Parts: sequence; structure tokens; C-alpha cells
Amino acid sequence: MSFFQQTLRLEPTDRFTIEDCLDHVSFQTERLLNRGSQVPIKHIDAHNTSKKRKSDISDHVNRLEQSFYALQLLGIG
Repeated sequence: MSFFQQTLRLEPTDRFTIEDCLDHVSFQTERLLNRGSQVPIKHIDAHNTSKKRKSDISDHVNRLEQSFYALQLLGIG
């Protein structure tokens, strides 16, 4: 079951406890920080890149910037 399914169960005794929630992989700071380093980095020749690909790259950069900003707000970055 997903994290949300476990936390939203109708029967209180079946729901995740606070400890279960904090132990969930979504809240493990070290994993979140290291997750970015597991993504392979590719060098891109901007001169040979299509407009669509440039747009995709721009979208990825924007998402990364948002992630770093969120980590800074949480005091992690």
C-alpha cells in the first residue's frame, strides 16, 4: 500500500502511526539528498539539440531549481 493509503485508513488501529510516517522513505532526508546524485549526468551539445529537447531540458532545470528551493525552505539545502 502507498503512504497515503496507509495514513488515510478509516480504522485508526490500521493507520500508520507518527513513527511509521517519519520512518517512511518519503521522510528520510539522507535518501532525498542522495537521490539526485543517482541520476546520470549527460553532456548535451546545445547546437545540435532540437527545440523540443531544449524545452524538455529547460523544464528539467526548472524542476531541479524548485526542488533545491524546497530543500532550502526545509533547512536541508
